[in-house]
This record gives sequence, structure tokens and C-alpha cells, in this order.
Amino acid sequence: MTCAIHYRLPSWNLWRVWFWIALPLMTSCASGPKSTAPAPSVSTEDKAHQEVSDLQAAVVKLNQRLELQDEKLAGLNDRLAAAQAALEHKKEVEPVKADAVATAGKRVSLKGGDSETDVFENSEATDGFRKSYLAFEAAKYSDAILQFSAFLKEHADHPMAGSAQFLIGEAYFKQKEYKLALSEYQRVLLSYDRSAHVSDAFKRIAECNDKLGIRLESGKNRELLISMFPQSPAAASARERNSGDSTSADESSSLNHADSIPPVTAPMVEEVKEEKL
Repeated sequence: MTCAIHYRLPSWNLWRVWFWIALPLMTSCASGPKSTAPAPSVSTEDKAHQEVSDLQAAVVKLNQRLELQDEKLAGLNDRLAAAQAALEHKKEVEPVKADAVATAGKRVSLKGGDSETDVFENSEATDGFRKSYLAFEAAKYSDAILQFSAFLKEHADHPMAGSAQFLIGEAYFKQKEYKLALSEYQRVLLSYDRSAHVSDAFKRIAECNDKLGIRLESGKNRELLISMFPQSPAAASARERNSGDSTSADESSSLNHADSIPPVTAPMVEEVKEEKL
């Protein structure tokens, strides 16, 4: 008799096995797959717009720098033009006169011979010079001399002091006080040797010597003027005067020589003696 042994698991143990097998599966299904949101990406069009904006900003900065350079260049051109105009002005030939006496604080322009002095300041000294010069222009030479002398006493180192000294000489020269004028012109050479009127002072000294009959000194002063300021209008005038003097001297010597020669028709002294014999 065959004895069959059947082993039978209890029902509650079977359920426990199935529970532990199914539990992980149910947990994974309940949680579901983890999803990660993708990071937003920048499109190609946005990148292009950003590059265009950066380039535009760079162009604006470059234009601003170019404008600054243009302003600097324009300023340099203005300075160059002003320097060239001043240089050309110094080469001009103009007589001794005043072109303009402006109101206080504006331009005072004094032209004397081959020079011009400009003062752009509003000060007591400039006002004093201006009043003195107005008296000179009005032919009030005595008043001008007194006022210019007072100006030099108070402002001996002023930039217009050389002009004031020269104009004192001019005032005496206009009054035909040649000895006094000569002395004042010589002071220009001694005290204001850097003045713009030095060449004109040499010219006037020679003219005063001519008026006083000191021909030798006048010739020396003209030679000094020509050698020291060969390009000045005063030197050109001196050359013309010297050439005129030399021409007059040649004519005078030729006339004297002609007077010393007896005329052709007049008998010689020896011939007269022979005829008497």
C-alpha cells in the first residue's frame, strides 16, 4: 500500500509570499517614472538679436569717440589758422597810426611802423594808456606827453610801456621839438630794447639827426637799422633815403667838377699870356 504524503502549505503563508512579491511592483507603479523638466534653451534668433544689440552699442561708442576727435581737430585747425594770420600780419607794411581804440575791456590796437601791439584786458593801466593815446590821436600832444609819462611812472614794466615811450617821442616830433624827440627815441633803445618799435625808433633818430643837421649820425643810425632789421619797413625806407642821398651827392660832385673845367670857347690862361707876349 502506497502511502502518499501530501505536504500542504497553509493558506496564510501563501498569501504572505505573494504579498512580499507584489509589494515592490505596486510601489513602483504608484510612484511612476520620475520626470525632469528640460532647461529652457536660447533660440538662434534670440542670440542673433543679442549680437546685433551689442554691435549697435559698440557703433554708438565709436561714433562718440569720433565726434570728440573731430572737435579736437577743429580746435587745432582754428589755432593753426590764428597763428598763420598773426604771422602774415607781422609781414604787412603799415604807417604809424592807430587803427582802433576800443571801449574798456575790449581790443586796443596800436600800429606803429612795422609792428602792432594788441591788449585784451580791462585794467587801470590799460585805461590810462587808452586815454593817453586818445589825446595823441586828437593832436593834443602836450597832454599826451604828460599822460604817457605818468603811465610810465606807474607802469614801467607794462607790456605797452615801450609803445608809450615811443609815442612820447612821436608827440615831440609832431611838434618839431627834434632834440627832445631824439632823447625820447633813444630811451626806447635803452630801456625797451625788446619793444616792437625799436626799428621805428632807429628810423626816427636818423630823421631827427637830419633835422638837426647831424648828417654823419643819421647815416650811422640808418646803417644800424638796415643791418639789425633788414626786413622791416623802416629799413626799406632807410635804403631809399640812402640811395637818394647817394644820387644827390653824385649829382653835386659832377656839377662841382663841371664848374672847375673852363668852357671850350674860353681861352686858356697860357694862351692869353702868349698872345700878350
